[in-house]
Parts: sequence; C-alpha cells; structure tokens
Amino acid sequence: MSEGLIDPSHRSRVALGVAVPLGVLVLAYALWHYSDLVGYVGPLDKASFGWVVVAPVWLLAPLAAGWTWRELTPPASALAKVIVGAIVTTVATVLFWIAVTEPACEFGPRTPSTGWMAPSILIGLLVGSGLVAGGSFAAHEIRDGRGGRRSCSESPRKRASLSWRRGSSRGP
Repeated sequence: MSEGLIDPSHRSRVALGVAVPLGVLVLAYALWHYSDLVGYVGPLDKASFGWVVVAPVWLLAPLAAGWTWRELTPPASALAKVIVGAIVTTVATVLFWIAVTEPACEFGPRTPSTGWMAPSILIGLLVGSGLVAGGSFAAHEIRDGRGGRRSCSESPRKRASLSWRRGSSRGP
C-alpha cells in the first residue's frame, strides 16, 4: 500500500513515529496498572500516583508524537498519524467498553453491553483523534522553531508581527 508513497529511507522514521507515541502510552498504562496492583507507590496512593505520575506521562504522548513526526514527509506523516490514531482509537474503545460492561456489581450492568457500543466508539474516536491532533500541532510548532529551541518572541513571524504593530513600514 505504501510502496509508492513512502521513500524507503523514511520507513524507519515512520516506524519510530508510530512506536514512540505508542510507547509513551504503554508506559502510562503500565504505571497505572502497577499502581493499581500495589495500591501504594512510596508515599502516594493509587489516585495520587495517577495524577502525579500517570497523567503527566499520558499527556507527554502528543509531544512525543510531534517530536517524531516533525521531520517526516507529508505522506509519511499521514501514514504514521493514521496508524497511531487507529491503534489508540481501537484500544481506547475496547478498554472503555470493557470497563462499563463488566462492572463488579452483584446486580449486573444497568445497560446491556450492546447499549454501550456507540458511546465506547465515540470515546475511542475522541481519544485517538485528540492524540493525533495534539501530535500534529506539536509537530507544526516544533518544525516552525517553537519547540524549545527559541521562544515565541524570537520567531521570525512574531518579530514581523511586533514590528508591524509598532508602526514599522513593513507589513506582517
């Protein structure tokens, strides 16, 4: 499928662009699962560990995706985004569906499992597309030179905008 679209030299970068964000998400899930099994990690209980450690690791996934997608060609970047989005959407859909259809309740679920399919797919789509959108935005910002190498006030676009506002003869 991707024989003609992706340059062979970029295939390893596409693989890296898929593996890095998924690796960050796997790390977040593994940390959550570990804290769920143990109960306490050092001085933190499960909930505190989740907010202090797991949530920041999860939120690093779009940044990691953007960092790895920044130098890909448009077809290679699109391929990496589709693969990551599809995997994250599928996993999030399945995990949410399992969580809401198999409660640990003696009376059973209030809604049948088929009633949770559409909401589970919607949640999965939101999670997957959110990661891809965040990673795309991060890649764009990093590619434009605003990825930690210099501040926004030092970017050429920002300087031109500021000089125009001060009454310079040059336009934005």
